Amino acid sequence: DLSPLFSILYYLMLLFALITTAVSVIFSTAKRWSVATGKNAKGKWADDKFRLRIWTVIWIVLTWAVSNFGLVTIVKKGYGTLAYLGIAILIVPVLVVAPRKIAQKNRENAKLAGARS
Repeated sequence: DLSPLFSILYYLMLLFALITTAVSVIFSTAKRWSVATGKNAKGKWADDKFRLRIWTVIWIVLTWAVSNFGLVTIVKKGYGTLAYLGIAILIVPVLVVAPRKIAQKNRENAKLAGARS
């Protein structure tokens, strides 16, 4: 067995590793969004530091919300929702649009065949 001191040190190192990772991820993401939204900006939004602060707050609130709702819950419900959206976006158009396109193509081919003979 390890002494309790090593367990405490391990948990502290793990906590610091999580904090440093979170800081770098939040900063790099906020910086990227700040630069992307700064083009042609006017007024207060034109200030780089202001945009960076706003995106940092947005990112922190988003991560807080995900941690409160639970990532597993969000993924579980999100996949279900995306599946229904997939039906609406992919399958329904194929069933509705594809027969129309096929019929239109058949009519065009029939016209071409009639014009050749």
